[in-house]
Amino acid sequence: MVVATGSVPRSRVIPGEYSTSEVVNTQQVLTGEAKTGARILLIDLDGHHQATGTAELLADQGKRVHMLCPALFVGGKLGPLQDLYLTRQRLARKGVTFTPDIAVLGIEGTLAKGLNVYSNQMIDFSGYDTIVLAAGNESCDQLYFALKGKVKELYRIGDCVAPRKTDMAIVEGHRVGRKL
Repeated sequence: MVVATGSVPRSRVIPGEYSTSEVVNTQQVLTGEAKTGARILLIDLDGHHQATGTAELLADQGKRVHMLCPALFVGGKLGPLQDLYLTRQRLARKGVTFTPDIAVLGIEGTLAKGLNVYSNQMIDFSGYDTIVLAAGNESCDQLYFALKGKVKELYRIGDCVAPRKTDMAIVEGHRVGRKL
């Protein structure tokens, strides 16, 4: 038996007092589950397409998007994919703005309290209708562990092992498929 139950967005990764309508995750935006306001603050803890793709979609919907990230620049993990330049170019053309080097320490409603990682200056980011989090996922591995020891041949693949990119799920699926 192969378990490939995937993963779900991490919840409450940033402390504070906020409702599920004020702070949503990228998956909720991409599936249409969450409705967002016109002014979006997107907090990029992912550095990959999860954040930049969601920002691009929101900008295409006419939303004003500003992105924060603790790294040197938004989309930093896109460099090895040779997609950083084109992604940043598209986002800039669509009016998406960025503030790098900000570690968000807390959220109160739709106010994000950030710390500049170099100057240690606290900065409030306010005036947004919705905050969108690109904060990674956590494994859905409950079924695997419930079956472990009860099923003769049991494998898990993809995000059920650990949230990663698609290429690893393909490799693991191929490997297990060859074993079976």
